Amino acid sequence: VKVSAASLELLAATLPVSPSAALSNLDNLLPPLFVRLVDTREAVRTLSASALDGVLEATRGGGAGPALVSSLLASLDAMRVPKGKLAVLEFAIRALRPESGAAGSLRPWVSRVAPLVADKNASLRA
Repeated sequence: VKVSAASLELLAATLPVSPSAALSNLDNLLPPLFVRLVDTREAVRTLSASALDGVLEATRGGGAGPALVSSLLASLDAMRVPKGKLAVLEFAIRALRPESGAAGSLRPWVSRVAPLVADKNASLRA
């Protein structure tokens, strides 16, 4: 727990200082953050949420749309539990705004999310 907490605190502290580093590593950064977001320990979930908020701020207005969409797709594929998929979807709602520059790269996202409408888990269908 201490190592996870320390690494999440470090990530949350470095994102505002160097957002370009985060943007170049979104594919490696987001899937583990979403795994930590559905952790059983509240402290880890809180730190992961603050790190994801930092990622969100780093991607705002920076033209990171295509990279963000591909990392969200990788994160959605990495999640095995419905709670994790729901966390990715909720983050995507916040992140994929018109100003994110992702409008041209949403086709793969929509094709990947569309089958979730018929998912057997009710929380993913809503």
